Amino acid sequence: MDESSRLFAYITKKPLVYVCRDIERAFILPPDTEGYFIVTNDTPDGRAIKEKAVENVLLIKRSENENLISTDKLIEHPQTKKFLKKIGANSITVFKNDSQIEKSARNVGVKILNPSADMAQKIEDKISQVKWLGESARFLPKHEIRTLKDIKWDGKPFIIQFNHSYAGEGTHLIENERILNQFSEKFPNREIRKAKIIHGPVFTSNHAVTSNGVVHGNISYQITGLSPFTDNPFATVGNDFGLPKMILSKEQISKYREIAKEIGDKLSKEGYKGLFGIDIIMEEKSCKLYLLEINSRQTTNATFESGLQEHNNPGKLTIGQAHLMALLDIPVAGPVVEIRNGGQLVQRITKSWQEKNPRLRTRKLEEKGFRVFVTPYGSSGGKSGQEVVRIQNSDSLVVSHAKLNSTGREIAELLPINDVSVERLPKEATEIVDGYMSLFGKRCPCPYFNNTKGGVRASLKVSGGKGLPEEIEEEVGILMLRAHIDKEKMEAEDIRKFMIDHKIGVDCSGLSYNILNAVRKSRREKSLRRSLSYPYAKTPWRKIIARFRSIENTNVKTLAHDANSVQIKMQEVRPGDMITMIYEDKAVREYDHLLVVTEVERHDNEPIRIRYVNSVAWPSDGIYGHGVSEGVIHIEKPGEDITKQRWVEKGKEGEENYTLRKAKEAKVEVRRVNRC
Repeated sequence: MDESSRLFAYITKKPLVYVCRDIERAFILPPDTEGYFIVTNDTPDGRAIKEKAVENVLLIKRSENENLISTDKLIEHPQTKKFLKKIGANSITVFKNDSQIEKSARNVGVKILNPSADMAQKIEDKISQVKWLGESARFLPKHEIRTLKDIKWDGKPFIIQFNHSYAGEGTHLIENERILNQFSEKFPNREIRKAKIIHGPVFTSNHAVTSNGVVHGNISYQITGLSPFTDNPFATVGNDFGLPKMILSKEQISKYREIAKEIGDKLSKEGYKGLFGIDIIMEEKSCKLYLLEINSRQTTNATFESGLQEHNNPGKLTIGQAHLMALLDIPVAGPVVEIRNGGQLVQRITKSWQEKNPRLRTRKLEEKGFRVFVTPYGSSGGKSGQEVVRIQNSDSLVVSHAKLNSTGREIAELLPINDVSVERLPKEATEIVDGYMSLFGKRCPCPYFNNTKGGVRASLKVSGGKGLPEEIEEEVGILMLRAHIDKEKMEAEDIRKFMIDHKIGVDCSGLSYNILNAVRKSRREKSLRRSLSYPYAKTPWRKIIARFRSIENTNVKTLAHDANSVQIKMQEVRPGDMITMIYEDKAVREYDHLLVVTEVERHDNEPIRIRYVNSVAWPSDGIYGHGVSEGVIHIEKPGEDITKQRWVEKGKEGEENYTLRKAKEAKVEVRRVNRC
């Protein structure tokens, strides 16, 4: 008998009831499973599910203007008591246990299967968690527990976390003394966890503590802080199961499992049972893993993971089934079904929230085949940061850290819930950018290459820093064959080191030329080779050579010349425009530089965020850290120069952002290539 079969055999004899405010939280099992029952609020999604599982679902109605009925009140509702008696259930499970839920359960005379509220809170709260972790606190970023009034600004940004937080809402970036003073004045005696800022991708995973040990779920990439889904840079807005295999090495995955096992073993010793989740960040510079968070409960993405597992391999063990078996003391050892793909995005209420009937906005998504869940928060007293819409897909939604793929972008475009419009590069150009960011289908950004430093003349485009992604992959493949190296067995970082050691990469003008040429192709305009002028080619012979070897003879000054492009105002910027940096002062020892605008977000027709891509080597990158990189310019001072705005790249801003430092020393213009 399969492990999951033991669960189904058990609940057909002893009914299992899940009580929750939002019905999607109960999809830890399919809602039409025999012996599995759900008590929840009467919502459109709830009614749609009840049509398919009439006997299994009890929907509790509320008044038209009433917010969602809380879990504790659902437990004590007269209809619930009658329902439990009818099916002969004397125990329930919930999404997240608390003291009020426990009180309601005692009043009704039912047992809660989840771990006690006191235990869960001790483990999950940011202050008590440090003490509970003990020796395992070594996995956390460098931190200290202090009251806010005792923290002094030392000139370096840091993170503060309040004791209670949910989905990143209790985490705040202290980037200057003014922000610190605002918190200190409002909560002077509040204890917080002060932590070092770690820049890099975040991963999350679900695990179940059972009587047989810890059953490990799949690692997913946590999509965090992406606009227009949230205003909060720390808020979770989705997760993706495809990206971790492109980002994490085998050694990092092994370290990740080591952290998860140690946390799970500690929970087991506490008498904890069922699901817990962990969030882990990979520091981009050192590639070291740090534990960010422990969720001592069912996580919000556990139902999505369980659904993907059921879809991919029906009848085999899911993480949701392992959770319920642990709560019911049914022996289970795992493993669960492996997931290689799939992603979800979450729209939260933002400052620019407009839509009062989100369901009207989601029909196009459903027509496209996405699975959509709409919560009632947007139309019934929703607060900033609350989830409104969840969109799920069986394929990945991101192509690299903090970057949606074409499917993810399609969701963002079909879900215009905020009054923020987003304009992006055409598909042909986006594929070029994605190719440079993820060579060989891995998280392998193309290294930076400067032809001036390399001393390469009359060479192949690839050898001169001008190759397209597919040309670079082909050349690297040939070099690896000659060296008897199997690239399929190499990690992304090893491939990058090989490329850098063999002087393969792309420079800023080569990157820009190929992207801009793809933009023109999408518009059915003349190619850059046929339309560019070469004002710096002084002889007829040089002009002929430039025409035939266009990309090799196109540098930043050529593209920024009035013969080839026109200067525009920052307010007019569009995807496909350039931000050029020309160093006119000979004392400044910098190479001219160029950024290509990939995305523009507007509010009231004014740009609020400009995203760009460039190929660059920062001094802090060392020998192997440089290459194609994406950044964002937050327009916080609309009437001022673009260099006065907030630039963020590689997690750095202000003086730590080398691209911005370069810009401040140069003549910076926003330019648009002439159309013809």
